[in-house]
Amino acid sequence: LLLIAVGLFIIIIKFKYNYNNYFYEPASISVSVIMPCYNSEIYLPNLFLMFKSQTLKNFELIFIDDGSTDNTNLLISEQLKKDKRIKLITLLKNTGAGNARNVGLKHSKGDYIIFLDSDDIFYPNLLSTTYKIASKYNVDILVFDFECRFSNNISCRSYRNYLFNFPYPINEIFSPTDIPDNIFTFSRGVPWNKLFKRDFVIKNNLKFLNIKKHNDCFFVYTAYVMAEKIHVTNEVLLTYRRNNENSISIIYKNEGKECIRKNLMELKNFLQEKKLFDIYKKSFIKLTIHFLL
Repeated sequence: LLLIAVGLFIIIIKFKYNYNNYFYEPASISVSVIMPCYNSEIYLPNLFLMFKSQTLKNFELIFIDDGSTDNTNLLISEQLKKDKRIKLITLLKNTGAGNARNVGLKHSKGDYIIFLDSDDIFYPNLLSTTYKIASKYNVDILVFDFECRFSNNISCRSYRNYLFNFPYPINEIFSPTDIPDNIFTFSRGVPWNKLFKRDFVIKNNLKFLNIKKHNDCFFVYTAYVMAEKIHVTNEVLLTYRRNNENSISIIYKNEGKECIRKNLMELKNFLQEKKLFDIYKKSFIKLTIHFLL
């Protein structure tokens, strides 16, 4: 009986070991991809393929269906049954990309987060390259390069690089106080060509504005000034589709100026509350001139 009991114990231990390894899930997630979607069904089949081909496998893809009226929710629901890395959060009505990103952020678990748009094209090494660089240098923000094409597939080369006369060497770590007069103008306030350390975002309670257009600027600019370590790489890792007729920037085109004013007002208030306005005043003025002229 003792031998039988020992034998059963060994069998159970082996089964448990094999079971746990067969259904192994990583202890942590390297990158959380946060993606608001509104009537995105035309892009989803290709998007699923792009993420299936990512060379980094340890990521989560968080979709926030922002009140879509097409088959967006259905297509994502079918796909998440096939890939456990996909998560779906459904909002009953359209609240805007800013709110959707904030909701996605609350559900993220990755070491780093990236906010992407469903209509862009993502290169297979997007997640692996950004995570490798960001984790190697332990940066709060990694900025990377991209290609740009209009909706008719014509290249918009002049629009490609959002780095304006970058005053610091590429591929070197810097802090906002290293470039105080250019911190808001070295790269525009878009989140989709940047990787952010999740703990850094949570610690500083960084949020997107809940406005119809340019909701991402405030998040990015406040992240710039709160970061301790920023890194810029010239690696080209996605193709940005400009002037997509279904994009928020086109739908709410006439409300752009008012949203810009809201961003500038909120950013100034933020800087004053943190007692940082005097440090970054010159850069803030440059940003204001850029937006309002």
